[in-house]
Amino acid sequence: SGEDDSDDDLAQDAKAAKNIPEAPVGEMEDMLVFCSSFTCEAAANFISPLYFLANVWFYDETAMLSKWGVKKEYYMYYLVFYAFMVIFQFLTDMLTINIVDLFHRWQVLDYLEFCQYRFRTRTADWKGRETAYDEMLCPHQRSLDQLCFSDQYYFVTSLCTLGALAWMMGMQII
Repeated sequence: SGEDDSDDDLAQDAKAAKNIPEAPVGEMEDMLVFCSSFTCEAAANFISPLYFLANVWFYDETAMLSKWGVKKEYYMYYLVFYAFMVIFQFLTDMLTINIVDLFHRWQVLDYLEFCQYRFRTRTADWKGRETAYDEMLCPHQRSLDQLCFSDQYYFVTSLCTLGALAWMMGMQII
């Protein structure tokens, strides 16, 4: 039964993929840049509190929070503020996608569904190993489009971000 559900999902994704009209190349590249920055900011919304907590744990070693006048005892207020902020940020993000859809006539959600379909029907375990690219896109955007904004894309983005933040914290300690 679980295999039938997955086949039904693939058939539904394929049907949705056929309904996506071709967008002019310039608009497609602009939409890809929007999706890329949008997803990076969304990932940053979840990584930021981890970095803040790391600064709290290493308060004396980094001295980063003390330079900004944040006392160690007040970290909970910042985390509570962040918890409320992330809810409103999520609502703002949903509104932003709808505004972009209406103003630019980009079909962002349809494109992301098509990306999901491409990811689910990939030929290699790691999407980056596939050799088929969208030749209509600029060369520097092809690998971004190839990762399909999938779990693998978020893994790579998070890994790079956490590496940069760890480097920055290390430099503060040194």
